[in-house]
Amino acid sequence: MSGILALASDRPDALAPEVVQTMLERLRHRGPDGTDEFQRPGKLLGHLHFWTTPEEVGERQPLLDPACDVAVALDGRLDNRADLLAALGEGEAPVSDALLLLRAWRKWGTSCFRRLLGPFAAVVSDGRTGDLLAARDPLGDRTLFYASLPGGIALASEPHALRAHPAVDGALDEVSLARYFAIAPPRRGATFFRAIRELPAGSFLVAREGSVRIEQYFRPESPEPLRCRRDEDYAERLASVLGDAVEARLRSSTPVGVTVSGGMDSTSVAALAVERSRGRGAGSGLRSFSWVFDELTECDERRWIVPVVDALGLDATFVPAEPHWPFRDAESWPLDPDSPFSNCYRRLKQALFAATAARGTRTLLVGTFSEDLLGGHEAWLTSLLEERRWASAASSLWRIAAATPRRAPWRDPGLRAALRRLFPARRRPAEPP
Repeated sequence: MSGILALASDRPDALAPEVVQTMLERLRHRGPDGTDEFQRPGKLLGHLHFWTTPEEVGERQPLLDPACDVAVALDGRLDNRADLLAALGEGEAPVSDALLLLRAWRKWGTSCFRRLLGPFAAVVSDGRTGDLLAARDPLGDRTLFYASLPGGIALASEPHALRAHPAVDGALDEVSLARYFAIAPPRRGATFFRAIRELPAGSFLVAREGSVRIEQYFRPESPEPLRCRRDEDYAERLASVLGDAVEARLRSSTPVGVTVSGGMDSTSVAALAVERSRGRGAGSGLRSFSWVFDELTECDERRWIVPVVDALGLDATFVPAEPHWPFRDAESWPLDPDSPFSNCYRRLKQALFAATAARGTRTLLVGTFSEDLLGGHEAWLTSLLEERRWASAASSLWRIAAATPRRAPWRDPGLRAALRRLFPARRRPAEPP
């Protein structure tokens, strides 16, 4: 992913060149293909390039539209390009995603964000109004943080860059730390630093004359329940939707890689990537990357990985995990300056990324966290009970009971949660004093 830095202030020292360069330097790892800046009085917009799609290779952002005096910087990928081009009245053309965003902004303004599908963070500098605008995709797959400056605002892809500005207080947020240690979800927009906020997913920010306004442009809608006659039909529908999601991510300037473990999530992604790549003539070019263990053999999954790799014809790379395992060589352990979430396995991930870079791969598909979608069976039980599929519900409970013989089926937390969702408890009316 690329990087973005934006500054707006009526004080010249807030945009001092040495300050800007220090902030950009902290984002340098996001820009292996160079950095460019666009400046207008009181504003700066910088972009660190990491070309991952064919259309953006060689592109220098921020992009400027002189006709409407607008500059845009995009970190991300747009997956509904055909729909956007049709709505803009243009045919299929080799335009970059950033140029597509610029044209969408010119036609629809802030409402263009509702039309974008895919992971993105974007900043727009509007010379006509003097506004600085920023937006994130509804799922928050690209990050964007902001902090107040004297007479303005600073935005960046990472808090570490904002903390390089002398006007941004780098003090820790004790509430965020307490919630982290209590395993509680973070507050909306909060970071581990008091003065730095995260732009919420599905929202855009407008900075105008020292004031900041945030508006949520995306609100999830409750879809119509999917009703199929057979369980196999549900499986086919899931495979179709997942296949479309995988195919959208095959648009790459380099051979696509996929992480493969012994689980069903990554192997499903790999199989669908091969299937959807065939029409592109690139199926044999897919590369797999896997962690393996030579010492901790009970953790090694090659007995499942290798048959999948061989069956799919993947060009496999195996990354030894033991040299990068947590607590080895702790004194030199790389730390994330923004968050402790990934620190434990940071070097292990860096070894994987180094392997992909060595193979010339910039697009890596992963199945991480997909099992969270199946983390509880109460939703499945709820659906069965709502549809009055009593036999299927009883069969599911029977399988649960067989898997947990020491617990009575009616004590299963999934069943209890399903019943609570179906029959919410009524509150007793308050007794008169």
